[in-house]
Amino acid sequence: MIDCSTLVMALAACSNKLRAMEKHSCAKSSPLESFRVQVCSLDGTLICEIPADPKGTVEQLKGGIETATGICARHQRLLFDACELADTDLLQDHIGHNGSEGDVCSISLIRQRARTAEALEWVEAVENDWRILTAVSPRHILCDIDVVLAGVAQDRRAIKSVPYLDMSSSEIIAIVKQNPDVFELIAQTGWSRSKLSEDVVWAALQEKPENLKFASNALKDSRAFILASVQYNGELLAFASKALRNDLQIVKAAVKQEPKALRFASDRLRTSHRVVIPAVQRDPDAFQYVLGWSRDRITSALKRGARDGLTSALGWSKGLKHG
Repeated sequence: MIDCSTLVMALAACSNKLRAMEKHSCAKSSPLESFRVQVCSLDGTLICEIPADPKGTVEQLKGGIETATGICARHQRLLFDACELADTDLLQDHIGHNGSEGDVCSISLIRQRARTAEALEWVEAVENDWRILTAVSPRHILCDIDVVLAGVAQDRRAIKSVPYLDMSSSEIIAIVKQNPDVFELIAQTGWSRSKLSEDVVWAALQEKPENLKFASNALKDSRAFILASVQYNGELLAFASKALRNDLQIVKAAVKQEPKALRFASDRLRTSHRVVIPAVQRDPDAFQYVLGWSRDRITSALKRGARDGLTSALGWSKGLKHG
């Protein structure tokens, strides 16, 4: 026969075990959907508030802060409860909350201009005179992206002293954004043939459209890339391969964005009704780049299109008055 006290103790132990299991289960199944992070300076001033995924990393959080504030991720030191968070840390392992969506927690941000004190000294020195990079400098300093950015901000020639062949695409993009004229120097080396990715070229042409001419021939012959390029800036058709300047879809996209891009199309497409009419309708000045069409012929074509509800002759007619 079981003693009552023993039974009570057994039941209590079982109950405690069940509660522990339930707590553990809730902790694992708690909806760590999302929460908001208030980013503050050390004095408590709010810098920004952004959403975060508890399963995300600190590095991803820094990226969100950069998007919201413009503070470069590598210049951020994030502290929670006075402890610095490492880039690879998961937020759910450090930042506590009860798991319900909409929770808000606060972290502190220390903004720094360089990763280390030594790098900061070099950044300040290079800002005073970029030529210091041409002297005998430690390789790890020449590879420091903050030092390099400080140099190219002063003069694009600073890149010549830097072992940029060893740099990642993301670092090259940062350099090009700092000084778009650097792209020409970079593209003149073997780097452009082996590592000049579409992302780098796209960043370069967004900063300075003419940079597309320094891209590899393979990229200039990439139909998808050139189509995206001319949709962004029609005059980039000038740097497309000969074959793509004879591509109807690409030329139509180019003249839709910029009618005068017609001058870069192949002779065949500069006579094409499907290209000529949309171009001169949008900009009568594009007529000067048309081949094999008289003004009377274009006027008649536009009037026929207007009657059919396909085009409007109004813009062209106004252009004729001033032509």
